[in-house]
Amino acid sequence: MPEGHIDRRAPANRFHRDPERSYTLPASHYFDPEVYAREKEAIFYRSWNFVCHGEQLRAAGNYVTSAIGDQNILVMRGKDGKLRGFYNVCSHRAHELLRGCGTAKVITCPYHAWSYHSDGRLRTARGSEKVAGFDADEFCLKQVQVEELCGFVFVNLDPQAPSLKAQSGELENEFRRYCPEIDRLTLSHR
Repeated sequence: MPEGHIDRRAPANRFHRDPERSYTLPASHYFDPEVYAREKEAIFYRSWNFVCHGEQLRAAGNYVTSAIGDQNILVMRGKDGKLRGFYNVCSHRAHELLRGCGTAKVITCPYHAWSYHSDGRLRTARGSEKVAGFDADEFCLKQVQVEELCGFVFVNLDPQAPSLKAQSGELENEFRRYCPEIDRLTLSHR
């Protein structure tokens, strides 16, 4: 190496779990498909991910769809007022159910018209009455965890993950201390 030249490449063996003793990640980590696949499994699918401002889900039937990695998610306010999150795919043939955001009284698959209640229970499945032993309870939408924090809606794909409230500790109090008007915030644009 020429005198005075600084080698800006960080060898992978210089990466350390302790950030104070570590170089930056190797450049390949930013675009390597294998690294991204591991990150999805270890981080994105096990963490609380922001979906929308709660204002978008105020009324029964309001929904928002979101992508967490390559997983399509649907969050909806039920007729009972409860927020629920689901994988946004039909239990019949895995077709996407809803797109974007809006309001729906019933979730209906555009492929074969199977429909679901806002709580994820199967409502109708054309032709199912002709199938011996058909059990509608086996075809409910698959749920994901959903929580609200200071008016913001988050989901977690890991059914075993601790609640957002438990993981965030005093974060809500800190938000409220620095932004006392947080409950009056309104969605402007995304």
